[in-house]
Amino acid sequence: RKVQIHCHTTRSDGKSPPEDVLRFYAARGYSAVAITDHNKLTILPDDPMPASTASGGTGVPTPLRISGSEVNDTAAEKSRWEGHHVGCLFIATDTANWKRASLPDILGRVADQNALAVANHPDLSQPWTLEELTGIQGIWAMEVFNGHGYRSFSERDPEMARVLFGKRILW
Repeated sequence: RKVQIHCHTTRSDGKSPPEDVLRFYAARGYSAVAITDHNKLTILPDDPMPASTASGGTGVPTPLRISGSEVNDTAAEKSRWEGHHVGCLFIATDTANWKRASLPDILGRVADQNALAVANHPDLSQPWTLEELTGIQGIWAMEVFNGHGYRSFSERDPEMARVLFGKRILW
């Protein structure tokens, strides 16, 4: 099964509206899609379109829709490209007022909603450290590939990749 847990729409810096993003992943056989617009909660209706429409006419069921947002921590003082980016999945409240909260505060807010926190594109301008990825309570997953062309962990830090993933190479 394929699952997309980090994508954006025209509600932040994406190029397509939420319904079109859902159609795109449905047509490619994804089982679930989390739209994680920057500092905005995007929730798609339970059944925004018939399965045949969502999947481009193939009749494939629409993917599970996961509520989500992407939030930057306090290290992002100048732009959204700085700091740690946390994917907040299965959340129920908007994250607009979470901008530039501390990392522990963001993780606490996610945990308070029984939701999941993801370390998004951990090789951005302020990379996540091995200590953060292994020592901070509340990070449940880590993005290991991002379509923006960032280096994978295996390329950037082979030792970190070995500690986190054993002998498996991730691309």
